[in-house]
Amino acid sequence: PLGLVHYANQWHLLAWCRKRHGVRDFRSDRLRSISDTNEKFKKRPGISLQEHYKNRKNLEKPIEVKIQFEKKMIHQVREKIGFGGTKEEQKGNNVILTLIVPNLEWLVSPLLSLSNHIEILTPKELKSSILDAAKKIIDLYKKK
Repeated sequence: PLGLVHYANQWHLLAWCRKRHGVRDFRSDRLRSISDTNEKFKKRPGISLQEHYKNRKNLEKPIEVKIQFEKKMIHQVREKIGFGGTKEEQKGNNVILTLIVPNLEWLVSPLLSLSNHIEILTPKELKSSILDAAKKIIDLYKKK
């Protein structure tokens, strides 16, 4: 297993497929069963979640994003973002969501719509983009 990723309103298990001899995307709702084989996972050189994203179209330079929000907002955040979630950590009453995305621009609008419920932890460039978008909104309404 490389990791669990949330996109298109589903959790996906990205893992090495012995049958196809490559990394495959398994939708979690389509898994029939899971069993412990007691086998140890051996890392393959050059095969990681990061590498998988680098090799996909439009992800030449994947960017890691971390946002924090209250647990009660998890469904709204998943619905608004819809792609790239690779890790969810519980931290008290909050969740820290790690995303791997192709660029930051497409995140600005959904994150802005959740702005009073989330905090962008990283990267600084995304924080700046959100601030710039918010300033444009303020300027628009100041003129009226």
